[in-house]
Amino acid sequence: MKQMYRFARYLACAGLIVGTLSLWGCGSASTYDPINTTTTRIVAFGDALVDVGQVGRLNAALTKYRYTVNNVVAGTNTGNTFIEYLSSYFGFGSVAYALDNLAAGRLPSTGAYSYGEFGALVSGAAGTTDARGCTKVVSTLTQRTNGTAVANAYCAYNLQAQIDLFLAQGSPTSTDLFVISIGTGDIMATGIRNLTIDAITTPVTFAAGLGAVQTDLATAGVSTTVQAAANALAVQVKRLTDAGAKYVLVVGPPNVGRSPWATTTGNATLFQNLSYNTGSGVISMGSEGLARIQATFGNKTNNPVLFVEISGLVNTLTDGGNTVFANKTSVCTTTAATLTSVTASSIGTGVAAPGQLSAALCTTATLGGDQSTYVYADGVNFTPAMQSQFYSQALARMRLAAWID
Repeated sequence: MKQMYRFARYLACAGLIVGTLSLWGCGSASTYDPINTTTTRIVAFGDALVDVGQVGRLNAALTKYRYTVNNVVAGTNTGNTFIEYLSSYFGFGSVAYALDNLAAGRLPSTGAYSYGEFGALVSGAAGTTDARGCTKVVSTLTQRTNGTAVANAYCAYNLQAQIDLFLAQGSPTSTDLFVISIGTGDIMATGIRNLTIDAITTPVTFAAGLGAVQTDLATAGVSTTVQAAANALAVQVKRLTDAGAKYVLVVGPPNVGRSPWATTTGNATLFQNLSYNTGSGVISMGSEGLARIQATFGNKTNNPVLFVEISGLVNTLTDGGNTVFANKTSVCTTTAATLTSVTASSIGTGVAAPGQLSAALCTTATLGGDQSTYVYADGVNFTPAMQSQFYSQALARMRLAAWID
């Protein structure tokens, strides 16, 4: 374990050279006081990197599955996600799914909580579709009964809806650390506009996964769509700072073009261009998201927003030259035919090839190799080892910005 973290720190430094020297303008100088000893609450929003699972989302055992390799012990799932690694650094023992507290009417003032759900887009209030064309309408936690799948059991609230829910429950405080990870869903949903995605009919009832968003995007080109998402990201961040947020850590999207799923579409280059600035002329979510944040908050000391770019780290570990992360395919596998359609629907990428398994159902018992050597758990989501790399890069970026000692 110590060796893994030493390696993580090394990669974080290497990744910073690739991905963050250009970000000095966004919270680069000392902000206020270091927050590693003063933070009393972490609140996360966004997608899979901060998704800590909802009870019974896909499995009848009522285990809170994440979109990674799950380590389930006696009905509990130990922390394997980016947000859980980050929370541990700040001394919080676990990260709770924030909507578990809806009945209480207010999010507790201490602890670590996440509203994040895989598939979240930037824009969209409650009742709108996520990146998979799926609408989350269940506000209670019981989303499976006797093992029978519910149509929206794993649908996501979009970032806008997540922040709506938080602000309805209370206000930011000066000792809160907010974490936003977003953009993957917008890249996937935008990039498949001209692709054919196989329909899913069973056991989940919504019809076409990612393909269902094509109607929403029919009148806009990919650059127009991504530009709107990038603009909306700055708006959502500003909603938090206007309400009093003092520290907002924004994690830019990975290079979706390097994912096993993107490769199967035959359009990996398009997904890469949509992920970060490649000089292709296509507006990218990562680069434009940062630009919109900088335009909104400026390049100044005491900036409440810090942006961490992770596409460069994905590139470094998937370029074929890394000997530790040697496997670029997905590590999660299954031979159970009953799971293949569930796996495809849960990540919205169409009918899964035989043997593939969604990370939402993946455990240490369903692996096709040594997970520590894989970047990807399933077609788009990352292994715990890779999530640890993202955490280390974020930590190095926070230290560089004097957010932590």
